Amino acid sequence: MSAFIFDLDDTLYDPLEPFKKAYQKHLTMLHPVVAVEDFYKVSRAYSDALFEAQQNGEIPIEEVRRIRIQSAAKDFGFHLSAELADAFQTTYAKGQGELVLLPGYETFFKECQSKNIFLGVITNGPGDLQRKKLASLSLERYIPSTHWLISGEVGLMKPQREIFAYYYQQHQAALTDKKIYYIGDSFENDVVGANRMHWQALWLNHRKRQPITTDESLSYKEFTTLDSLLTYCKNQA
Repeated sequence: MSAFIFDLDDTLYDPLEPFKKAYQKHLTMLHPVVAVEDFYKVSRAYSDALFEAQQNGEIPIEEVRRIRIQSAAKDFGFHLSAELADAFQTTYAKGQGELVLLPGYETFFKECQSKNIFLGVITNGPGDLQRKKLASLSLERYIPSTHWLISGEVGLMKPQREIFAYYYQQHQAALTDKKIYYIGDSFENDVVGANRMHWQALWLNHRKRQPITTDESLSYKEFTTLDSLLTYCKNQA
């Protein structure tokens, strides 16, 4: 039997929706000339680059949130004040409490429940924020909170092998003898991380990103749409 464990951000829901609302409300000088999708990708790259330092306590998360927006704007030739970046974050955070699962997941999760298939979540981020998102998605209807692992609550982070090993140890009785699939949108965190644990990585590359490496030893399957990913998972269940 199989087990399916998921990333959260940009895998179970579309973070571009709350981001877009904040972008259109606060960055009025940008959105006529810079596509929100492009701005989002650049801001996320800055956020990812600062994540380890933030999780290690070297930089406050409020500063990371400010830097990622100001730095992305600077890359496109615009200056944003700290006050405007903070206002953007306030609206964005409000939207993160109004999330919905991507279409297709509810049906898939219900099918897995009917077959008693193990479902889980491993996500990077602060505990309070990630739990807010998970609660907004009402994910506990399908995946019990005991099957959630949040990096900020355990002092480990993807793509470290240790966070995947920790998860396995916590659920070893349920995962023993199962083929474990790990699904995520980040090549570095999800594909590389899952490979370090020898789990089958399923890369949901719906943003059409390039792999960060050409390492042929990495094993993964790439999907550019959620429908194709879930069809594959159903066939493996």
